[in-house]
Amino acid sequence: MINSVRLFLFLFLSLVSLPGKEFPVVNFQPAGEITHSTQEISVLAWLGNDFMLLPQYPQGYVHSIPEGLLPGHIVGEPGAAIVPEKIKFIAPDYEKRISGFEDYKALVFDGNEVFMVMESKQRGIMKGHLTRGFFSPEGQAIRLTDGPVTEIEPPVNIDNMAYEAVLLHRDQVITFF
Repeated sequence: MINSVRLFLFLFLSLVSLPGKEFPVVNFQPAGEITHSTQEISVLAWLGNDFMLLPQYPQGYVHSIPEGLLPGHIVGEPGAAIVPEKIKFIAPDYEKRISGFEDYKALVFDGNEVFMVMESKQRGIMKGHLTRGFFSPEGQAIRLTDGPVTEIEPPVNIDNMAYEAVLLHRDQVITFF
């Protein structure tokens, strides 16, 4: 088991360190409710050209920075602080459905379809969970379905670490430990 984890880490680090173009780090200043300490933004994702920010413990909404607000900040011409829009976030009560539910970890969009990774800790063992839902542009809402949740066993048990990222590749959902 440890050898397969080492192999995965080696391959992952090899891919990450491939030569490529360097980009400067650019900070942008958010404003509004997103800056409140209860938000604890843990998930970042692109929905088309909009930048979505999901709190670790969403309270009925996620944040969205529309396409037109970021470019000036990204090219180094910071303007006024950015106040993200609120998008409704509707989800089943995972605290009741998933034993030891902790939080939301990752999000990816495929058109209007949404895939969400969550984390739990059951009797000291970390687990990942994958569910799906839909984005409704008309209602400006992300709605996770009440359907099945797929449990994903991590390759090793590390406290407070399960599957931390997700992406789509050739119609497959790929989660990263």
